[in-house]
Amino acid sequence: MSHKSPPARAEFQRGISRLPLQSPGPQPRNVASPQNLSTKRSIDGPTTSLLLRGGLIVTQDAGRSLVSGDVLVEDGRIVAVGRGNRSAAEVIDCSGCAVLPGLINLHNHVPNTLLRGVADDVPLEEMLPKAAAIDAKLTRRDVQIGALLGCVEMIRSGTTSFHDLFYWEDEVARAVRESGIRGFLSWVTLDESKTTQHGSPLKNAEAFVAKQKGDALVTPSVGVQGIYAASEETCTKAKEIAERHHVRLHMHLSETRGEVEAQRKETGFRPIEWLEKIGFLGPGLTAAHCVWITM
Repeated sequence: MSHKSPPARAEFQRGISRLPLQSPGPQPRNVASPQNLSTKRSIDGPTTSLLLRGGLIVTQDAGRSLVSGDVLVEDGRIVAVGRGNRSAAEVIDCSGCAVLPGLINLHNHVPNTLLRGVADDVPLEEMLPKAAAIDAKLTRRDVQIGALLGCVEMIRSGTTSFHDLFYWEDEVARAVRESGIRGFLSWVTLDESKTTQHGSPLKNAEAFVAKQKGDALVTPSVGVQGIYAASEETCTKAKEIAERHHVRLHMHLSETRGEVEAQRKETGFRPIEWLEKIGFLGPGLTAAHCVWITM
């Protein structure tokens, strides 16, 4: 049986197939006053401007149209897409390249970039305690360096936003600002008897959220390690903090068979059923993994 791609996807595949496999070449820069634009701007003109010239643009319209032309960015916002005689303070030649919307990483522990390779050859159940033992010895400086490395790697691969779950998210926030990526950062909470954090994880999370609100690149939220490490009381208090500050929740959920089996044995409910029962679920929750939802 043959399978035909939808028209928009087929057009995208044809367009991409015509592109050589290459990164943008030398990036010519010229200083010029923006001109011949039909877009709105302030009376004094943009503070910064960037022109991505001559690429194959993957749009986000209903038809996922492909457009050969330019993308003009002013003061961090896209203001024009298509063909035209445009200039900017910085121009990047995108000939032979696809220009597409930034990728979004919905779940990450970006400081753990430093742990790459330490437990790649073992099952998840063996990897987690190995990683946790190393994780517990990390310093604030380690977290900041690991986060910065991860941010740079994401940017180089086309990721422009990520949702992180970790402690010391204030150090991750420093890396976000330094690299220029956009971070949705969740300070992880769990029972005090199961944490290596200094002080109360719940108090730490609330202090982080309160301090980071209003930042252009950092969107704070409240994290929960998972039901295997957070009691009903901890989950409930984490949600109360999120609601008090009007931010999202972020947690691991139904990641392994063991997690589901243990929860069913203890409570008679699957993890998602149990969270629904205690009133934790809602549209403001980012649930990572969800591998064994109905087991």
